[in-house]
Amino acid sequence: MKRYLLPLLALLMVVLCVSAMADPEEWPVYEGDGYTIQYPEDMDLYGVPEEETGWNMEVFEDPSGRDENGKPGIYLCVIRAGVADWMQWEETGFPTVWGDIEAMERMEVDEPTVEVATSTRMDYQLYRSKDSRWLKKVIIIEAPEFDDPDYVIISRFPAYDDMHYEDIQDWMIESVAFPWYRDPDAGPTNGVTGGGNEDPDWEDGFSFYLDTDFFSEVAYQTYPVTVDQDAPAFYLYTDTEVTDLTLERLTWDDSTFAVTSVTPVYQLDMMVPEDALCIRAWFPEMLPDLRLRAVSYAGDEGCWYITESGEDGSLILVPEEELLP
Repeated sequence: MKRYLLPLLALLMVVLCVSAMADPEEWPVYEGDGYTIQYPEDMDLYGVPEEETGWNMEVFEDPSGRDENGKPGIYLCVIRAGVADWMQWEETGFPTVWGDIEAMERMEVDEPTVEVATSTRMDYQLYRSKDSRWLKKVIIIEAPEFDDPDYVIISRFPAYDDMHYEDIQDWMIESVAFPWYRDPDAGPTNGVTGGGNEDPDWEDGFSFYLDTDFFSEVAYQTYPVTVDQDAPAFYLYTDTEVTDLTLERLTWDDSTFAVTSVTPVYQLDMMVPEDALCIRAWFPEMLPDLRLRAVSYAGDEGCWYITESGEDGSLILVPEEELLP
């Protein structure tokens, strides 16, 4: 009887594991520090405070992987870390969820076995413990803003993985989503064009977009523009090449509706689809006080006012001829 019991228990564990993987799209979504991720409900989710490890860490642990001392062994964690930190970890070993640095041997890989949808740089690494019992995948994702800490995803699982822990964690990694990324094939979602239409106006060579997020299919350059220090940020970008781009701050005469002063706040000789202005500005309730000027590749000059829609509060570009007929 006993010789049949162990195989049956092993089979039961495999069934339970496969059950946890079933239809990962229905897993709950966790909103982390600048990202979202899906994870199986039977995983333990907790945060490790910066005071304990030196870094903000969010952990998704499989409780079945704890050793006799209660130390976690099978987990996926997300760490926000600066470049200097994760470059040092590449030499000394990456942190564990219990606060130690775990030295492992880095293995050569031809190509990543898992990827994250991001428009920023992603680096994939694979490590093996000295006793060959454990594997660790490390995915480093560059933050869109230069001064922000990057995202370090660490996936730790047994080298002999008959329970498919690696598959589960790969599903989790591929579910990671960032607010700045959208599928390039989908096109802009909340953006508007310089012509005030839902589609770019290719006839006059302009197609500007405003949005709270920005994506590019290739590496891009973000230019910070601070008009109001404490204001929320939004992005201005384009599908075409433009020159002589100028952003201006205006003062109006409320009685005559005439512009009384113009202050240039930012100028760019050339703007391409890989560029974006990250603008911080408040919007007045009456006449807009931000004006955009640019020259198209065909030599046409354009002028728009940046403001909020009175209907839903979304960002819009109003052509000069529509605001001042």
